[in-house]
Amino acid sequence: MTEFTLLHDNPALSYTLSEKDGITFELGPDERSIRIENLQFTHLFFLSMSQLMANPKVPENLRKDVEVAFEFLTNTLDQVKVELEKDDTTIKSTGFTLKKEHLFVLVDAPPEDLKRANEIQAKQRTGTATGDELNELTNLKLGERAIPNTEEHLVAYVEKCLKLPGVFTALRMAVISLRDLKESEQQPSQETPEETTGQLRLFPNSNEIDPSKQYGVPKYIADGLNRVIKSMSNNAILTQYEQGNFAKTRNNPSYKVPSANKRAETEIVFDRERVTIAGAKQFAERLLKIKDAKVLQTFFALMKYANIKDTSRFIDVPISEVMEIVLKSTGDCKFNSAQRREFSEIVEYLSTISMNLNYIGEEVNKKTGKSKPVLQEEKGVKLFRMIATYSVKKPFQSLSKEELKEEHFDKTVITKFSGEILPNHGHLFTTRASIYFDSLLKLDANKDAKAVLLGFLIQTRFNQLSDKEKCIELDRAYLVQQCEYERTDNTKPSKATKQIANALDKLLKGGIISKYVGLTNNNADKVRIYPPLAKAIASA
Repeated sequence: MTEFTLLHDNPALSYTLSEKDGITFELGPDERSIRIENLQFTHLFFLSMSQLMANPKVPENLRKDVEVAFEFLTNTLDQVKVELEKDDTTIKSTGFTLKKEHLFVLVDAPPEDLKRANEIQAKQRTGTATGDELNELTNLKLGERAIPNTEEHLVAYVEKCLKLPGVFTALRMAVISLRDLKESEQQPSQETPEETTGQLRLFPNSNEIDPSKQYGVPKYIADGLNRVIKSMSNNAILTQYEQGNFAKTRNNPSYKVPSANKRAETEIVFDRERVTIAGAKQFAERLLKIKDAKVLQTFFALMKYANIKDTSRFIDVPISEVMEIVLKSTGDCKFNSAQRREFSEIVEYLSTISMNLNYIGEEVNKKTGKSKPVLQEEKGVKLFRMIATYSVKKPFQSLSKEELKEEHFDKTVITKFSGEILPNHGHLFTTRASIYFDSLLKLDANKDAKAVLLGFLIQTRFNQLSDKEKCIELDRAYLVQQCEYERTDNTKPSKATKQIANALDKLLKGGIISKYVGLTNNNADKVRIYPPLAKAIASA
């Protein structure tokens, strides 16, 4: 893969870094420079840009620099490296390699035009494009943001981005982060776990969460998912899709939960650039997948991992470490290809989803210290952003790193990844978490799918109550609807009742609820469900 180098000569953006700082480095040909070049640094660079965009204290001009460059660099760069002057500690140069899978990036254009442009330019590179095809290429509606994927154009634009002060600041942050990471690995903490957990916890109430039994989820995300799952039906989704006219526009397809006063409005949005949605039926299928037990458990596994590590950021995490939270290996702590492929697909799916939220928050008067409720809005909250490393296909596993090409990788199987939960919205972790039991993760998503779904809905409702010992009442009809037992209930109500009871018994056995009463064959009856005996203290 071709490498490109951009020289820097801006001493104002220098920082201190030396050989003793613990970074693994190699000297350049002149024995004066330090070269940092690995995938971990690339991940840290993108995470640093995310931090700059999310931090309101960062100067507006720096944030705008990163916002302009982030999408382009994410789609374009394969690896980033920096070379540091050993004598004056400034960045001497930045090197990078380009991805090969995109012909056009940052494009605002119809998918069919992009596909055709790819076909013509592939012929153009081999000298087989006809005159008519070249004329067609110039007439395609590729949009004002289209940048041809030729080395000449891409390198020039990457260099322009890397010269932006905000992006250059992210490079510096990445180097410092790598230094700190190496220091923490080389110098084990002498503090006890109690001492190290006193600061920088994931949630304000992390100390109230029993890590051996529980995990926390940002309250407004948990409530938003709960609201969407409870409200959506196939007919409602199809209606909204047609009314939104998504098939004829370039808008990202979305589904909004109706709200009379907009106090609890939630909208799920799919990234059209990350996922292909051909029409209303396919949109409904993708959206309904959110309530699938395996999808819920995978998101909760990411949250559990974040709770364990006390950070919403993931750096070079083997995907097997997250899989172990919810899946049983086939032996010797290994997962088979089918398990890895399915888990990878779900993680990729989660990375295509964003949420727009309205919720009641608090505004604190700095002088009096008193707070008042206010309506707050959060736009474009991505559930998960990820940079993945993929498995090498079996026939090519004997090749060296230098010999590997893009076509040698299996893009359906992730081996490790870096990323972030709720990127650019880290402040959502500053609210007390909603707390869930690990037993929800231990249920078999194939056999106990309805128990996983009801377990999430019921625990979320318990989290919303100020009285943690109070039971909740649910209509039997509501339980039938959420479990999708309507057809069974119409023909044989007793069978539907037994299926619901089986799901509730799983929650009872897992300690998620302590008991339930009132479950009959009558949809008009209320089912009373009691909170767990081992109380999860949540965000009241």
